[in-house]
Amino acid sequence: MSINLRKAATLQEQIRQTISDINLDSVPNGELPDRLNRVEELESVLFSLRDKVGKANVESGVSTLLTKRVQLNTLISRYEKLVRNGHEEYKSKLSDFRRERVTISEQILELNVSSMVNLTETDMNVLAKEEIV
Repeated sequence: MSINLRKAATLQEQIRQTISDINLDSVPNGELPDRLNRVEELESVLFSLRDKVGKANVESGVSTLLTKRVQLNTLISRYEKLVRNGHEEYKSKLSDFRRERVTISEQILELNVSSMVNLTETDMNVLAKEEIV
C-alpha cells in the first residue's frame, strides 16, 4: 500500500500512541509475552516507516527545504529583534524572509502530499490487527 508523506507522519503518531497505551508495568505474567510482542511488532513497523520517510524526504527535497526553513527562522528571529530595537531599516529584509518562509512551507506541504512511501503487507497486517488502518 502506498501512502503520502503527510499520511505517513500521522500514521507514525498513531503507532507511537498505541505503543504508549500498551501497559507493560502491572501485567499478569501470562500476559506479558503477548504485550511485549505487540510492542515489538509495532516498533518494527514504526522504524521501518521512519526509515522510508527519511529516504523519501531526501529524495523529494523535503529535507533540504526543512533545513532552509530552519535557517530562515533563525534569520527572522534575528531581524525581528533588530526591528524591535528600533532598526527600522531592516523591516523590508524581515518581510522578505517571512515571504520566503511561507513559500518554502507551501513547497514542503506540496511535496508531503505528492511524495509516497510503500507499506509492506506484513506492516499492513500489524496495523490492521491493532486497528490503526
